[in-house]
Amino acid sequence: MKTIYNDADKWNEQFHKASDGERYDLVIGTLKAPLAESFVEDLDLGAVLVEMLGAFESEKDFDKILNLAEVCSSFQPILYKKEHFYFDEFLINWHLFHQDTEKLTGPLDRFKENPVKGIENMIRALKSLLFYGYTDIVVSLAEKTSGPVEESPELVSGAGYELDAVRYNKYLEQYYKQYLDTHEFNCKQFAQEINDISFEFSSHTMDLIEKSIIGGQDQEVVEVLRQDFSENRHGCTVYVGGCFQKYMYHKNRMSFTCSGILWHGMVDYWNERAESKTADFIAYFSLDSDSFDKYLVGVMGGFIPLNTADAVAILWGAYYVYDFLMSAGIIKEHAHAEFIRSIYLLKARMVRVVTNDLWKFNFVHRWGLPEGVTEEACCAEEEIFVKSLHSKSKNFKEFFPTIKDALDKIPELSLPLSQQSAPAQKQPKVGRNMPCPCGSGRKSKHCCDS
Repeated sequence: MKTIYNDADKWNEQFHKASDGERYDLVIGTLKAPLAESFVEDLDLGAVLVEMLGAFESEKDFDKILNLAEVCSSFQPILYKKEHFYFDEFLINWHLFHQDTEKLTGPLDRFKENPVKGIENMIRALKSLLFYGYTDIVVSLAEKTSGPVEESPELVSGAGYELDAVRYNKYLEQYYKQYLDTHEFNCKQFAQEINDISFEFSSHTMDLIEKSIIGGQDQEVVEVLRQDFSENRHGCTVYVGGCFQKYMYHKNRMSFTCSGILWHGMVDYWNERAESKTADFIAYFSLDSDSFDKYLVGVMGGFIPLNTADAVAILWGAYYVYDFLMSAGIIKEHAHAEFIRSIYLLKARMVRVVTNDLWKFNFVHRWGLPEGVTEEACCAEEEIFVKSLHSKSKNFKEFFPTIKDALDKIPELSLPLSQQSAPAQKQPKVGRNMPCPCGSGRKSKHCCDS
């Protein structure tokens, strides 16, 4: 057996002849053996590990993933360091779901040490941490890695936008808390704080940011939109976003950094579908299911959906956004009800699409209740997400019977999911000499059956 650890061709031959279980044992044995660097490179062992990670995750063999990561990091630390971001992204999601925060240290330290190569994995992990409410950890990670990311010649300009957004929202929340204590907001000092961030605001927009901190009460939001929306739409969305962040901070104890992601996800959608110079802010803040569905598919990444957590967060977060818009007087109650119906329809579609990975997005049940949602319904939805962790169902049709009791407690979600999951009804056979069921009045053999 030892000879194959020196010969990549023999190793590959044995690997491809082996069953899935034998392949796993072969890889574990290989990792535990002393390996020459040339053998690891010729074999491209890192690619083998990443492929196995994806297969085990799809099959929900999570114990094998955890063992694979442990064995590789212990016996082949140099190899693990090169491929760590694939494993560490999974491990962060796993430990977050199980609320095992002590085990986050290792993966986070590795991302801090090498943020450039695995930046996409790091950003996705960062957002998961944020959605679960670990804002301090996220801010620390962003402050540690934003410099190397910004200065790296390997990355395109703007690669660190999400890191800058974390830092901007950290400052915004910090200054809002100071305002709550002192009733003063030093706009000039705030501008200096965010000077090294890539965001650029006009003086008018900075005035609106200040107004969002010290104002945003009663009908002020609507008045600001009436006065400024047609000429400074960007500034107005920043202003209303600040008001939304305050709303979520007080109502749901959500950080500005997390609510900022939810808000800006909706702004991207509204901007995508709005006419370039629309002066109608009511139309701008509207939602229709088809265009929102198309937008969310784009957020996920299309054929290779790598950013599903973003799409789930924006979709579930849209409920809170429209609660706020109604509370601020921007939309009316009947429009709110229509938008919420569309959101539930898209939630049903999302549950069907990401059935196997729902457990990764259980953070949506850490955000507190939106208006009109009962504790029972929220717990039932969380039960569905949790059950997906160990479900061996290959698709939603197989998963549906296991969650039917929980769905019965969420009629807004149950109805569209039940309709989409119902088996097709067998149509009775129509005789060729009988009237055609299409209603033409002709015999079937001379109509649709011809």
